[in-house]
Amino acid sequence: MSLIHRLYQPAIPFIMAFLLIILSLPACSLFDGNDRNSADSSFRENHQKWQAMDYAEYTFTLDRYCFCGGGLYPAKVVVKADTIFSVLDPHSQKPVSIDSTLTYEDVYPTVEDLFDLIKDAMEKDADRLDVEYNNFSGFPWRIDIDYSKQIADEEIRYEITSFSGSSHLYPV
Repeated sequence: MSLIHRLYQPAIPFIMAFLLIILSLPACSLFDGNDRNSADSSFRENHQKWQAMDYAEYTFTLDRYCFCGGGLYPAKVVVKADTIFSVLDPHSQKPVSIDSTLTYEDVYPTVEDLFDLIKDAMEKDADRLDVEYNNFSGFPWRIDIDYSKQIADEEIRYEITSFSGSSHLYPV
């Protein structure tokens, strides 16, 4: 075994790992545009699916994770005729109290509001936007947004952990 081979042999795994990382970096940027197009397409498809369901009323339990103030979470949100009818503590089933100067709509989103939030994140070109949609109804059941990787603690996540609804197409 030559002297050069003995000196560089321990470094070969590190060199290979370094090359693998370097070679994969351009691939990441190549997919950014495709991911954005895919997100737009997925958004449109699922929003249309949600609107086609034409829910007369629905109830969902929503968790919000962020470094922000606001309402009590998790919350059971009851929506009738596209308006929040009530917000309940999912454990006690008692109404959630909010600041008397606010309405439930000021504090808690409807599913349509969640679609608006996703659209806003896409329009503002958020650094990270991950959304998972319900296969049947199209509502976003998990939304992760990081508007800027440069700013700490402005990330937000919404997660729908249960959903039931009465659709004009599919009554419960």
